[in-house]
Amino acid sequence: MRLTERQSQLLRLLIQHAAGTTAKDVAQELGVSVRTVHRELPRLEEAIAAVGSSLLRQSGYGLRLEADAGQLARLEGLLLQAADYSREERELLLACQLLSAQEPIKQYALASELQVPIATVTGDLDELEQTLAPYDLTLLRKRGYGVQIEGPEQRKREMIAELALDVLDERVLFGESSYASLPPAARRVAELAGLDRVHTLEQALWRLEEQQPSELADAEYTKLLVQLAVAAARRRDGHAIPDDEPLIAVDDAEASEEETSQWLESIGEQPSARERVYIRGLLGARTRKTPLSMLIGDPELQRDVYRLVDRMSTQLDVPLTSDRLLLEGLQQHLEPALQRLRRGETIRNPLLTQIRSDYGQLFATVAEAVRDVYPEWAIPDEEIGYLVMHFGASMERLEVSGDGQLRTLLVCTSGIGSSRLLAVRLAKSFPRLEITGHVSWYEASRIPESDYDLILSTVELPLPASKYVKLSPLLPEEDQETLRRLLQRKRAAPAAPPSTDAAAAGVPPLYRLQELQRSADEMLRLLRHFDVYRLSQVAVEDLHALSARLMAELEQRQLLCEGPAVAEQLMRRESYGSLVLPDSELAFLHTRSEHVPQPLLILLRLEQPLRMGEPSMPVCGLLYMLAPQQLPAVQLNLLSEISAMLLEPELIRLLEEGSEPEIRQWLASAWLEAMHRL
Repeated sequence: MRLTERQSQLLRLLIQHAAGTTAKDVAQELGVSVRTVHRELPRLEEAIAAVGSSLLRQSGYGLRLEADAGQLARLEGLLLQAADYSREERELLLACQLLSAQEPIKQYALASELQVPIATVTGDLDELEQTLAPYDLTLLRKRGYGVQIEGPEQRKREMIAELALDVLDERVLFGESSYASLPPAARRVAELAGLDRVHTLEQALWRLEEQQPSELADAEYTKLLVQLAVAAARRRDGHAIPDDEPLIAVDDAEASEEETSQWLESIGEQPSARERVYIRGLLGARTRKTPLSMLIGDPELQRDVYRLVDRMSTQLDVPLTSDRLLLEGLQQHLEPALQRLRRGETIRNPLLTQIRSDYGQLFATVAEAVRDVYPEWAIPDEEIGYLVMHFGASMERLEVSGDGQLRTLLVCTSGIGSSRLLAVRLAKSFPRLEITGHVSWYEASRIPESDYDLILSTVELPLPASKYVKLSPLLPEEDQETLRRLLQRKRAAPAAPPSTDAAAAGVPPLYRLQELQRSADEMLRLLRHFDVYRLSQVAVEDLHALSARLMAELEQRQLLCEGPAVAEQLMRRESYGSLVLPDSELAFLHTRSEHVPQPLLILLRLEQPLRMGEPSMPVCGLLYMLAPQQLPAVQLNLLSEISAMLLEPELIRLLEEGSEPEIRQWLASAWLEAMHRL
């Protein structure tokens, strides 16, 4: 039996570690995930059994090879044989070789490179042809000419980026792992994607982030960085976008010319005008907003989240609706998740098997509740798994309290639910830890070391291994043991006295106080400008005309400029679906605009009801929430908090019939209560 390259590497490590090792340690040495190691073990066990030995796999003890001297000799003989590539590895290697080539390659040359018959290459090329199709790429095969991938250069770059994101783990993308430890196919993908320059490119991207922070989620940031690396590598290797190739529009958003120039200067390049436009489109992801510059806090989504949580509360007999963190976390998670489902994208969840094992009953309950709330959706199990993590975190949060002694930062890319689930599990098992923040992995290396004692992460970080500990969001026993050993070492060292120096201004209590002050200032400013308007209506007026008149009134009061443009933005958003608040005669209209200098909350009460929504229903009041295009985090959080309040029946009643002072007082009181919970 012949082994693949990765199976050979795995067997070599097992022979070296005669006393045994763990799948986690093996994964770290090979530069792959633990999941990848477990996927390779069954095939390797067959080869080991074929020579009369066996592989012991036991929870808590790891992996150990049982073989006598003769069996070890036969296993070492397997390692001397030329390693076979799997079909998937051959297809990857073929794709990389053809994508990097400047001219056609003969099939016999491809077969020689892979050390397989030409017939095998022919079959692999048939498979590759199907892989290329979604990217609008074709495989040109002519006798005497060779094989070549044809299609737009931009689609080739898209394919390379997706291969890198699919094949490579975070430790390869952004850690300090070298390519030498990778199997040949994965190593070739990394080289083709230009990941040898990823740290230089990331530094350049950080400089842009420092000047104008983006709202990218971790996965979007990772994708952007890989796309930029691929683009730089393709230009370096002579694969520039031809002048006659139409540029494929990614979105309406583009980076500014100044931002593009800064990026190119940082990486030391001056590409063609065609490439500059392409780069502007990629960097536009940093400024790209949700459709039509919407604000977060869509009442329809909030209503569905509340129904889901209320359903789960009834099923579990647990007061989950009182957990604001759960409501906010689900809303922030579900908005992009539902968008991905609408687009037909595949949702992956590498923790699904473990979630089902550890939370079997909760998984079934969540699945049933989701079917009730979203009967028109076919929600996959992978997405149910993420929702289970949110609910699991909430249930443990309702039972757990405690203080810690080590200021700990959590880095997690699987979403807010997974990081909070990990936080409450840590608080339950390790009361010494004080979770002071949940940060993005690319922010972790920029936080001053004086602001924390420990970083715990669910992904590899671009930091030395001594600076952080990698854990699973579900905190299995082996990770708990790793953390216990670390805490024992820290317990042995004398604790530093708390600093009173002004340089310690970044410690969490002071940071929270500063955030509270900024939020209070913003809330006072918002309430100061809050007004209830009544406009005399003309019988033929519609929503657009009323909104235009109100925006003109606000422009006269110098609360915004270009009132007609703001009204147009509101109507474009409304055309995607009227946002009538549930069980009310109120509609909620919101947008971001460069013509709005400060957040505004305005209520327009109508003399005559308008018909809005599907099905049509009478609306007697319009609540407008307007915000600047570039919105600082403190303002965004405040408007999110207020939009969440729109689920409260008492606020809806006041907006329908209460006085302006009553509404102000209620909003102020609710905000104070929310701040008290933080």
